[in-house]
Amino acid sequence: MRWAVPVVFVALCHAPGLGAQELRGSAEVVAGDRLRVAGRELRLFGIDAPEAGQRCLLADGHPYDCGRIAATALMDLTAGVELRCRVVAPGAPPLARCRTPDGYDLSRGMVYAGWAVAWPRANNPLLREERIARARRHGLWRGRFLEPWRWRKRRADGGAVERGAPLTDD
Repeated sequence: MRWAVPVVFVALCHAPGLGAQELRGSAEVVAGDRLRVAGRELRLFGIDAPEAGQRCLLADGHPYDCGRIAATALMDLTAGVELRCRVVAPGAPPLARCRTPDGYDLSRGMVYAGWAVAWPRANNPLLREERIARARRHGLWRGRFLEPWRWRKRRADGGAVERGAPLTDD
């Protein structure tokens, strides 16, 4: 019976919601800020990316599906890589910090590339990367867009979010 304790411990650590704080595996990208690792959907901590079908405008006024491009950017960062994700907050899906084996932080990478924005909190360390992306006009910052949380709210309220809709609340 010496093996019973380790088997029970391992089972509890890998059971959903029962202390499974670190997940490892390849990623299946769900959206620009969400992925599935080891069968569990996670949301990347500290960021928000455009939703599928969300339209943004290039500097010349041409619209594009920035949600699809953001998801593609996350696919590029995770292709062929086994991730290590640590759940840092509960939720549906839970928030996680995900890194590649060499320590590259996916949230930081998405904000730096300009395909996600940092949650606007004073203590969010990703705000520095957002300022850099904005100054260099990376990703979303090369044109105009409505922040993803505002886009979702406007959509939930029945407001226009499609082509031709204002991209700011001003």
